[in-house]
Amino acid sequence: MFLVGLTGGIGSGKSEASNIFKKIPNVYLVDLDEISKRITQKNKPGFIKIIEKYGNYYLNPVKELDRKKIQVDIFNSKKIKKDIEGILHPIIYRSCIDEIKIITRQKKFYYAVIVIPLLFESDTYQDLVSETLLIDCEEKTQVLRVQSRDDISTQLINKIMSCQTSRKEKQRKADKIIDNNSQNISKLKRDVIEYHENLIHNKLVNIK
Repeated sequence: MFLVGLTGGIGSGKSEASNIFKKIPNVYLVDLDEISKRITQKNKPGFIKIIEKYGNYYLNPVKELDRKKIQVDIFNSKKIKKDIEGILHPIIYRSCIDEIKIITRQKKFYYAVIVIPLLFESDTYQDLVSETLLIDCEEKTQVLRVQSRDDISTQLINKIMSCQTSRKEKQRKADKIIDNNSQNISKLKRDVIEYHENLIHNKLVNIK
């Protein structure tokens, strides 16, 4: 199956792009953030492994993971970042592969889009996907979008961005790029649909 690796920095608009792909008939979407949330729910494999490592430290009053506390610690401590990624990333990867195997056997989809926030930070998914698609925008636009969306400080936003591959490096590595500096969601929708139609037109996918 043809696999598109969809990526972009925080605030780039990759989530909006993934929602557009999700609505295209016969295109399957795998979102690694959604898998991460799923496996870290109470008593799920990621949750259990984090509790084994840190005890109750990351539990909130209702005994679920305090995701914001984990996020802050990940971007303030290289060791915690490495440890938690070492716990979660293998589980996420196995879940992703299992999902791809299932939909490939079903033979119902033209292609699959895998939403991979850290696609260019390792070779793990670059070796898996057929083509990479970057949702790109200026860094100042990223910061403004995240500030308006999330209740986190500018300092933390900048830390998150500094831990990601630079914009220039993403642009260099990406097979295809969609510019998303506009605040007009309809432009992004047109660009995603155009990308999809080009895939179909160029017969890069297995049309039923």
